[in-house]
Amino acid sequence: MDYQEFLSTIQERILEFFPKEYEQAQVLIHQVMKNNDTALDALIIRNAQDTVTPQIYLADLFAKYQMGMSMDEVLTTIADTYMEHHNPPIFNTAEQIQNYENMKELLRVQLINKESNGERLSHTPHWDIENTDLTAVLRIYLPSPQTDKATILVTDKLVYTWGQEPDALYQQALANTIEQNPPKIDSLINIIFSLQEESNAWQEIPNFTMEPYEQYVLSNSSNYFGASVLLYPEVLKQLSQNTNSNLFILPSSIHELILMRDNGDMDAAELQAMVASVNKTELVPEDILSDEVYYYDKNEQTLTMATNREQTAALKNQMNQVVGMEDTHDMDMEREV
Repeated sequence: MDYQEFLSTIQERILEFFPKEYEQAQVLIHQVMKNNDTALDALIIRNAQDTVTPQIYLADLFAKYQMGMSMDEVLTTIADTYMEHHNPPIFNTAEQIQNYENMKELLRVQLINKESNGERLSHTPHWDIENTDLTAVLRIYLPSPQTDKATILVTDKLVYTWGQEPDALYQQALANTIEQNPPKIDSLINIIFSLQEESNAWQEIPNFTMEPYEQYVLSNSSNYFGASVLLYPEVLKQLSQNTNSNLFILPSSIHELILMRDNGDMDAAELQAMVASVNKTELVPEDILSDEVYYYDKNEQTLTMATNREQTAALKNQMNQVVGMEDTHDMDMEREV
């Protein structure tokens, strides 16, 4: 069964796995635009009794199906997920979301790539980070007993409905984010060991120092949208002063950053090759922040790109050529077998 047949089967059979009151529900599969203008297929089930319904993404389930999960198991998983997450107990109506006073304390900032989100940013307020390819958007954080990662993107339409000034919303969201998701940091080595020992290695920013040539992971307390700590006014300033060094910042993902001291003999192009390789081979497209490398100057207290778009384009072209050669080799091997 190919992917399109998989989607059609889900749409045709999913209500068999729901309670009787869903027998007249409408089943839709549509594409949801995620970070980096990545379109993902999602299942929506519209039932008259439900005010809010989850969007269930299907690509990962198809991968599990290809690895041996039966179609009945896929459909059962979808039904269980839906029933667990539909109608969250807070802010479950459009009227409540459109009331700014309800949403004020739930605003958060998210850092994304400006160039990879052109379609989304065309109808979304955003704040560009000067001298970088990054920009900040606002999200509404909707915690529930089932998940702490439900958010809604703040669009131009919603800002108009609220009747608020965008810059005031940004300051409110940034203050909320700093308060609710304080920054944390530790060395990559410590974090790896802590995962093996099931302990917590993360440390707070004040008085934290960085050793030469070590890599440090910078995120927030939730490990979700953690790259947004780059927007916190004092974080890079404090770390660079504690360390008495300029810093290289590697965008590991939208959830975390890798920091390294500039010891005077580091090559930004080599660091960028590491970032681009991880982005291409380890991350799903919607989790990628950037292929660039950034630089924080301790004395100037400025953040800039350590690489440029021309270098990046050349590197990505080179990587695509290598992948193309590997794909051709794999196809030849399959024909030989």
